[in-house]
Amino acid sequence: MIRTFAAIGVVLLAAAAAAADEVRLADGRVLEGKILSETATEVRLRLRFGGEMTVARSQVKSIEKKDLPEEEIEKRRAALDPKDAEGRWALALDAKARGVRKAWEELVEEVLRLDPDHAAANESKGRVRHAGRWMTPAEREKALKDEQAAEKEAQGLVEHEGRWVTPEERDALRKGLVLHEGRWMSEREAREAKGEVPYKDGWVRKDELEALLLRDALAEAAGVPLNAASSERFVVLTVFGKSDAEQYLKDAERTYEEFARLFGVKQGERLFDDPFNRRERRCHIVVLEKDVQYQKFLDGLLRHHGDLKKVLRPERVELMRKQKGFFLIDPDCWIVGYVFPYPKAQIRHTVVHKLSHVLVLRAKPFKGIAWPNWWLVEGLGEMQEITALGSCQVFCITTGYGESTGDVKAIGESWKAEVKKIASSGGDRRLAEIAVLGLNDLEPWDLVKSWSVVHYLVNLDPEKFAALVRRLKDRVPASDAVKEIYGATLDEIDGRWRDFVRKTY
Repeated sequence: MIRTFAAIGVVLLAAAAAAADEVRLADGRVLEGKILSETATEVRLRLRFGGEMTVARSQVKSIEKKDLPEEEIEKRRAALDPKDAEGRWALALDAKARGVRKAWEELVEEVLRLDPDHAAANESKGRVRHAGRWMTPAEREKALKDEQAAEKEAQGLVEHEGRWVTPEERDALRKGLVLHEGRWMSEREAREAKGEVPYKDGWVRKDELEALLLRDALAEAAGVPLNAASSERFVVLTVFGKSDAEQYLKDAERTYEEFARLFGVKQGERLFDDPFNRRERRCHIVVLEKDVQYQKFLDGLLRHHGDLKKVLRPERVELMRKQKGFFLIDPDCWIVGYVFPYPKAQIRHTVVHKLSHVLVLRAKPFKGIAWPNWWLVEGLGEMQEITALGSCQVFCITTGYGESTGDVKAIGESWKAEVKKIASSGGDRRLAEIAVLGLNDLEPWDLVKSWSVVHYLVNLDPEKFAALVRRLKDRVPASDAVKEIYGATLDEIDGRWRDFVRKTY
């Protein structure tokens, strides 16, 4: 029978490495601790890790008396020379290894009393060495700060809000002044000196103010907040996220760069300036989501932009209301569209395609204001889509964009594959016929061919293609312009294009 005398956690050990009295029981268990008393009927012991037990003598198989680790450490400690720091350190490590925490802590303190510079003992206490002394990390941080302060003060500096500055700087900062180009001034003066102006609760660059004013005016008109992204050439306003606005801006810049490379637009040349009022302008790209937003936006644009009334006839405004978007080049350059009922991804294509049209009309090397030819305008827009985005999803027929006439099957995803079919079957309309068609007279298959012909002419000679566009803008008939620049008839160009498709696509 076993009786416990305290709130006991009974410690049962297999064979313990640490020294202590061991009471082995008949059932194989081993109790480790200190035997307090023995009688013919029972054995009483204090368990090493707390509590006392009384074990019936009949259950005890054997008893082996040993010193507890605490007792052994204490005997070895008493035998040490009073000045033996290293002996105490070795004993301290043994005490730590055997779990005698109190002896470990006391021995470390004894080592440090005998040898305050003992590295291992100091490190065991978490101390660090600085300036020849052992100290806590916090004490070292304070010492470093004090040393820095003394060094800065020797340089004539004073501390102000966590920074070391000259007394003059401190006085200026206390007055709320800021340093701009070597001169202390108020924040307002500094902002204005940087070309910034106050707007709402902050400051913006002057060249951004116009875009922000427009954004907020049109957002109010559309009834939805708009995100903006802008560059030297473009302002993008959209109901979608800031990342979308920045993506549309990147697409526009890439389209501009490709157009500039093709047509030799000079660096710094401004294509979007207002030609009537001789004002610097940027091309505005507006991307909305729903028709109701689009209609409200159009109302707001007409209210906000009085110059539009100079060039917009009522029937043109009515057409804009029916369309799923529009582009306008005078007096400012605008590209406006909304998503419904088409996928949001198509908007990127719309931006590229419509921007190509605006660029053709506004590029200064081109004389006059006439369209070159609708087949060429659409073909170039489609080519810029494919160059920028890898595919074409927009073609401007009927009253809107991005929609088919409904009486023809959809154009396939691979325009090159469709063109190969056309070139092989010979069922396409002759280029001479396509060249005189209006926008809404072009069938989807005409547009596929138009893209491929533009692709062919650009690959053949980019400079000649640019010259062709210029001549067509001068209202020269396509048959005469092609003969003048390529020395061939439209039918001959048609045949050469067909050979190009068979060999290249």
